[in-house]
Amino acid sequence: MDDQFAFRDELPSITSQPVWRVLAVDDDADFQRATAFALSEFELLGGRIELIQAFSCREASMLLAKHHDIALVLLDVVMETEDAGLRLIKALREVIGNRETRVVMLTGEPGLAPAHEVMRDYDINDYWTKSELSAERLHTVLTAAVRGYAQLRAVATARRGLQMIVESSNALFCSKSPRELSTKILSEITSLLDLQTEGIACVRADEGSATAEPNARIVSASGRFFDCIDANLDALQPQVAAAVRQCLQAQQTLRLSDCTVLFFQRFQAGSDYACYIDSARALDDTQLELLKVFSASISRGLYNVALFSRLEEMAYQDDLLKIPNRNALIRMLDMTLKSEAKDQRVLVLIDIDNFSGANTAFGTGYGDFILGLVAKKLRDAFTHEVLIARVRDDLFAILGPQAQVKAAEVVALFRRHKRPYELGQVHSLSSVTMHLADFTGSASVALQDALLTLKQAKRLGHDQRGVYDPLL
Repeated sequence: MDDQFAFRDELPSITSQPVWRVLAVDDDADFQRATAFALSEFELLGGRIELIQAFSCREASMLLAKHHDIALVLLDVVMETEDAGLRLIKALREVIGNRETRVVMLTGEPGLAPAHEVMRDYDINDYWTKSELSAERLHTVLTAAVRGYAQLRAVATARRGLQMIVESSNALFCSKSPRELSTKILSEITSLLDLQTEGIACVRADEGSATAEPNARIVSASGRFFDCIDANLDALQPQVAAAVRQCLQAQQTLRLSDCTVLFFQRFQAGSDYACYIDSARALDDTQLELLKVFSASISRGLYNVALFSRLEEMAYQDDLLKIPNRNALIRMLDMTLKSEAKDQRVLVLIDIDNFSGANTAFGTGYGDFILGLVAKKLRDAFTHEVLIARVRDDLFAILGPQAQVKAAEVVALFRRHKRPYELGQVHSLSSVTMHLADFTGSASVALQDALLTLKQAKRLGHDQRGVYDPLL
């Protein structure tokens, strides 16, 4: 990561004023009015005070359970009962589980709750008698309490964020495709930053697009961007697309005025990626640091996906023709034989007659051209429901619905008017058809039986059409 993940302020970042919530719990209406007056125009640590008032411990309990971002509680000891305030502290810490909110205990009768014992036995942060608490001192007490709250919140947020990152790492590393990984990235960032799922998109730059205007495709998106998945970058709103292009072109994570765009370089991720995060509210320093740490996990996940994709390609793709190979055929055939759709599926093998002779006469370059021609015509002729694979040499397989895959029509793809074939020196194709409804064995055995049927058919000459018969 290092320099590649340094956050760069291209435009002034959002500086929305923080709001510090203070809960005053007291059944004395006069004291509540005096507190409200003292805090009415008080600014604290660059933010304003939002005062919430409760006139009973029961009311305060409900407010504390509802609002988890109260920075400070000004709490009278004596409310409904002589120890109501002390019981509220225990509920806040032990029942609600809030350890960050600061508590300042206030009393008009010090003898009912001696300061030494209260400070020793309860998790409170300060203790004052009401007669000592002037407006100036109240401001001092609030400043110290809110500063402590802000620091504790930052530590708690960082701890939760790091724990979340650790827990999410396994999910990221188990991903096997860019789509699967990017979907998980969106979910994890949403949780990490406590964002709405309306404004996140993950895009991958096209290979070789390190140009002034990078091209990219949207791999995954949420909310208002969801319909843009698989489209190019122009499908996004102009300002969003511009921010992503700026990130890809600068090869650096950007923190703009209304968004953050994470950058993942191809050296670490296999391809250049950018993740757009709509951050209409300002991200604090802790969240930005968590994003940097999370970026490292994302990079490793993207690298693993790139490595897995490459291994998958090597294992299941034909190097010459860039179509599925024998391994891919066996895998799909095995899935088909185990599915309910088996009875509606058919396997057709086609073999170019006298291909070895043409290869010898005209060279391997000509032979590769012929194989490419066959592969292209087959790919163009069928939908994604049909698997086209090269089994070996000049032997191809077509696996799909029997309504679409018919040997006679496959061979007809290569015929031209008044000419038997469009394959140069290769004059004919032989084929065999296996209706999977007639077969009960494994995928490997099915392919072997189909190959044996094709071999038997070719003994009769060129341009043969065989059909697998389980009784033979």
